[in-house]
Amino acid sequence: MVDLPYFSTLGNIPKYFERIRQAKTPEDKFSPDFVKSTLNFSSGNDQKLIGVLKAMRFIDESNHPLQLYRDFRSETTSPYESIGKGMKNAFLSLYARDENLHDRT
Repeated sequence: MVDLPYFSTLGNIPKYFERIRQAKTPEDKFSPDFVKSTLNFSSGNDQKLIGVLKAMRFIDESNHPLQLYRDFRSETTSPYESIGKGMKNAFLSLYARDENLHDRT
């Protein structure tokens, strides 16, 4: 069985990525404290963002930002290209079954 990343509630997902684009890239780690104090999300569900970003390969297993994280923050012409790449990384097992998964309803 494949362990897929998820959020218990969906309402903050656009806000997470908006605030990531606005905030400075963490110098050390994308930590629970960074989510709470810098991005200003304090609920337990908000901490699931870290696991989702790991699955998307925005941060590594030690929570250090990776190039895809930096690419997302710097994109100007196509700001969601990195999110698309990240979603394919996070849901690779589903894309293996249907390479056009993003076109499904």
